[in-house]
Amino acid sequence: MKILQLARLRMLLLLPLAGCIPRGPDPIAPAELGSLSRDTVLEWVAELALRSPRIINVRPWRYLNDRGSASGRGAIRLAPPDSLRFDFRGPFGKSGAAVIIGRTALWMRPEGDFNSLVRVAPVFWAALGHPPAPPIDARIEGLVTDTERVWRYADGGDTLTFIAEGTPVRRLRGEMRTGGRTIALSEVVFDTINHVPTESKVEFPLDPARFSFQIRSVEDVDSLAAETWDAP
Repeated sequence: MKILQLARLRMLLLLPLAGCIPRGPDPIAPAELGSLSRDTVLEWVAELALRSPRIINVRPWRYLNDRGSASGRGAIRLAPPDSLRFDFRGPFGKSGAAVIIGRTALWMRPEGDFNSLVRVAPVFWAALGHPPAPPIDARIEGLVTDTERVWRYADGGDTLTFIAEGTPVRRLRGEMRTGGRTIALSEVVFDTINHVPTESKVEFPLDPARFSFQIRSVEDVDSLAAETWDAP
């Protein structure tokens, strides 16, 4: 009897703790989503897809969490369809780089510096203005209004949602949810004349932390040097 009473007491003590697990903000997608064809979403993604290699100069980037902040400058080199290299310089001479292919880091220097961005690579790509295409077998839900196009699908254990505002797109928001919790949000604003990204951010609500950057220039080039993808 005492063992049973202790077990019940332990469960009662744990219940409040379970209710305190942070879930992050509510989903960004409206509740009334309906079925949407993959071909439709591919058309939307194609509007924002890379058509040639691109160099984005970032100044400044800023990282902020409850332990402090840092800022610096950087360069992001992109190659279609899904390859990027991110080089950064920060305070006190700190620097680093990484190559990301799709959702996977080919290498990182220093090791671990880009883990948080690699984990949420789909929304990081969206923060650069290039949301990924949904998997071939994805069940897609969405919504079209006079001002927005919304699409949501599962990719592995993650649920990804993107909202494109305007035609052509002037703002793109992204969200990654895992286990019912929002683990990352992204937003990028486009220049309405040249239709290139001008400012962007990725937020991590459960940490909480924010990585944001102003885009100083965007240059489309014919090619990137082969050594772009080599580790330093």
